[in-house]
Amino acid sequence: MKRYNGFGGKVEAGETPAEAALRELKEEAGIEAPLQHAGTLVFVDEGSEWAFQIEMFSARTYSGIPTETEEMRPEWFALPSLDEGTHSRAESDPANEFPPIPYHKMWEDDIYWMPVLAKGQPFVGRADFKKSGENLTLAKWWFATVENES
Repeated sequence: MKRYNGFGGKVEAGETPAEAALRELKEEAGIEAPLQHAGTLVFVDEGSEWAFQIEMFSARTYSGIPTETEEMRPEWFALPSLDEGTHSRAESDPANEFPPIPYHKMWEDDIYWMPVLAKGQPFVGRADFKKSGENLTLAKWWFATVENES
C-alpha cells in the first residue's frame, strides 16, 4: 500500500538535520519555509539491525509554488481546529474545504504524534514495528510532549 508521508530524507555529510530538512523541502516540493524543530521520533523495525532517528520540522508559512517531483506529489489536508475538533478551511478560499488528514493511508503511529505537531507542541516518541507478512505493523509505541525549546 502506498502511504502518505512528509518531505524529508537523509542528512548528508557536513549537514545538520535542519539544513537537510530545508534542502529536502526545496528538492522535493520546490518551496522554502522557516522550519522550526518540532520533535524527535525513533523507529525500530523488527529484523533491522538499525533504529531510525527522525528529526521532525514544521512551518506555518512557505514561499514558492509547490511542485510535483519524482519523489513527492504535494497534497493539502485540513488541520483539525485546535478548539472545536472541526476542520479548518483554506485561508485563500473560504469556500474550499480540504479533506481531513487520511490517517488510514499513513503509518499507524502518525495518528498519535501528528495532532501534537499540528498544535505546535514539541514532542518525542518511539514506534516499534513488527513484520506481518510483507508489511510492518505497529507493535508498541510511546509519545510525549516536552517543554518548548525556546
